[in-house]
Amino acid sequence: MTHPGPKLSVGRQTCRLLSIVVYLLFSMMLARSADAGQINILTPDNDVVIYARRPVSHLVMKVEEKADLGNIQVRGNGKKYEPVGIRASQQGYIVHYHLELKPGHNSFIIAPLNREIKIKYNPLRSLLAVDFNGPKVYLFHRNQVIPKACRTCHDEKLSREIMEEKTPYGPFSPACYSCHKEMLRESVWHHSPAANVLCKICHQPDPTVEKIIIPSGKISPLCFTCHVNERRWPDMPHVHGPVGTGDCSVCHNPHGDRYPKQLWADGKEELCLACHTDKKQFTKSGTVSYRHGILLGNGCIICHEPHATNHRFQLHRSINNLCISCHPYLNTRQGHPITGHPVQGPKDPRRADRDFSCTSCHNPHGSQYRYMLIDTHLGNRVCRKCHKQA
Repeated sequence: MTHPGPKLSVGRQTCRLLSIVVYLLFSMMLARSADAGQINILTPDNDVVIYARRPVSHLVMKVEEKADLGNIQVRGNGKKYEPVGIRASQQGYIVHYHLELKPGHNSFIIAPLNREIKIKYNPLRSLLAVDFNGPKVYLFHRNQVIPKACRTCHDEKLSREIMEEKTPYGPFSPACYSCHKEMLRESVWHHSPAANVLCKICHQPDPTVEKIIIPSGKISPLCFTCHVNERRWPDMPHVHGPVGTGDCSVCHNPHGDRYPKQLWADGKEELCLACHTDKKQFTKSGTVSYRHGILLGNGCIICHEPHATNHRFQLHRSINNLCISCHPYLNTRQGHPITGHPVQGPKDPRRADRDFSCTSCHNPHGSQYRYMLIDTHLGNRVCRKCHKQA
């Protein structure tokens, strides 16, 4: 004969004990994850705006116990991140991550903190309109160059990774390199101050000020402190827009980039087309039937000076002199396309604000018509642009 009653009682007691154990373990886990003293996020702050040329943010955490290092997980933008560095400090460990950013809003979850960090990333190209003093704009060095929590690893000691000997002039800044070395590693062409790790020439021009300065607005006066020969550009008759507004960084990366002169794109074509989008039709993949061959070779800068000149449209020479420098057989004294037809004069019959020149009949970039004419030569249509009674 069986006695089910006592067995049932033992089963209930076992279930209660298991429930209590699970509850206690869960409570301990919650208490541990909520303990801000175990894992602290040093940077960045939450719900911030970051302006940067590189789509990367540094995530740095301070972990007090070694056992916690294996429990940390960082996820965001569909990716799990691994630490790029872990270093022991006096009060635990410093864990460093590189977070990849996409334009707009980014969200990262950090476990076991169950902490979400929101970052709005604005890709930085021009310094003219950016406001680094905005209420949500995050600057790690806003108050001091090296925060106390970071000085264990980052100091002003010379790193052999940079160079054998420091340059004999300027404010050498090896502490900057330890975090920002990607600026040089990912660049082929380097700006001299960055290549020589003289960061504070531009970012701390006043040595009595402890914090780092991020230049913004009209920065050409800062550039002209070294590039003295370029000070004449703003006073020339025809000035390229970025030079006129004083924003050199629209085209040039002040640290370094992939193309000569620290340009962020190919200066022959791609860089120009970023602003002059109407000229894309004259490229190899454009829509016009006849395009100026030089555009497919040396590009825009063969005719146009990208900073400033004495000639309209920032041309290197006057229009006709520029054309015959490549087309010398077109004798402007005898006439073209027939003997006696003028190719230059005081006034363009078709454009009252311009002198008569080669571009009166030809589009210098390209057109749908042979010889890059402004209209077809059939039926004298191109001639009738000026000769109404022809």
